[in-house]
Amino acid sequence: MSPFCCDLWWEQKLWKFLCKYTVNLELVPCYTCDDYTASKDCSTVTNCSDTTKFCKTAVKSPNVGFPFTGDEEVRRVCAVSCEQTEEDSLGNDGPTFCCNSDLCNNRGLSSHSNSLAASALNLSVLILTLTAMRIFL
Repeated sequence: MSPFCCDLWWEQKLWKFLCKYTVNLELVPCYTCDDYTASKDCSTVTNCSDTTKFCKTAVKSPNVGFPFTGDEEVRRVCAVSCEQTEEDSLGNDGPTFCCNSDLCNNRGLSSHSNSLAASALNLSVLILTLTAMRIFL
């Protein structure tokens, strides 16, 4: 078997791998919880569908008096569209925050471990991409 055949075989395997996992990387992962939950406890990671491009966080602060020590409650979802509201808008139950990057709706969460995982994933994709480019150049 010639070395050229082996190179083609590896290139095909690499492209299949990249195509398979790149498609999944286009889905935006968001923190989600179906009902209003303490912000620190709403930490389920969901890969949103290709039609839901936004991570939406609705905030509801409990009725607390001075010294305002109550924990805020949030509802985090994947959303098709999202309209952000101001934190201090009158007449609103609470602000709504919108974003569209990986695990961006982390208000009130300790996201250090998740940011490390996202960084490791991004680094591995970068290495695979550079390896693929090196093969073709």
